[in-house]
Amino acid sequence: AASRAISRKMAPLAAAAGRVGAGELDFAVGSTNVREVNDVLAAMDAMRASLAESLEARWAAERGQREQVASLAHDLKTPLTVLRANADFVAEELEDEKDADLAAAARDIAGGVERLDGYVRLLIEASRGSGGAERAPMRPAELCEQVLAEAAQIARARGVTLDAATGPAVAGAPEAPLDRTTLARAAANLVANAAEHARSRVAVSCDVAGGHLVIEVSDDGPGFSPAALERGCERLFTDDSSRSSRDGGRHYGLGLHAASEAASAHGGSVSLANSPSGGAVATIAVPLCGA
Repeated sequence: AASRAISRKMAPLAAAAGRVGAGELDFAVGSTNVREVNDVLAAMDAMRASLAESLEARWAAERGQREQVASLAHDLKTPLTVLRANADFVAEELEDEKDADLAAAARDIAGGVERLDGYVRLLIEASRGSGGAERAPMRPAELCEQVLAEAAQIARARGVTLDAATGPAVAGAPEAPLDRTTLARAAANLVANAAEHARSRVAVSCDVAGGHLVIEVSDDGPGFSPAALERGCERLFTDDSSRSSRDGGRHYGLGLHAASEAASAHGGSVSLANSPSGGAVATIAVPLCGA
């Protein structure tokens, strides 16, 4: 009988704890005829109110940030459209004048602007809460072709030599549900990171092995430091030790983090290693079955 009486007196406390634990914060905390229990209930009610206020402030701040991002992204669309139109025009004019090198450079500019426009659209979608992976059935060969084409553009822009390769299994790989934009951007991040730290050469290879699409990016730079090997894919990781950029700056891991997030969204991963012959190796592996 005594235990049942205690249970009844403690019931409001248990109920309040359960509702807070479930994330429900808009409710009135009950009371009992036991002063000590009421003291605990009052403390829990104060905690509930404080937590609710804190979350409301956080949500308001996030709404404000999303609105700012959406506004900025929208404002970027017009100059990007102008840039792309002019780059296309210049490329056509240069091709007519038989200046292949400058025409290729203009096409690279147009391609880069097109990718930027895609990123702006993703920013707008994310600010509306509709962002996320948009997978569609596609052949891995199509994605690999895009990855290598964008890698060539990045290498030319950074002034490094690109060694590109596609494994024989890629051509025959069947369609898989993949987010082409996200994965291509992830690979581009790895290539840009490699080109930034390379002495003169970057290698990109695409293959299908063990049911996975594997994109490997390596360079002939100093390689990853021990800290970077362990934490290089963390957001805003800073490496002040061995792997400085070609201009002597510090390496920030935002690109590696973004690539890792993209791979994770497909059930895959990004791994970092150093080549026995020197240089860094970053590998994206994404499962193709049930990707």
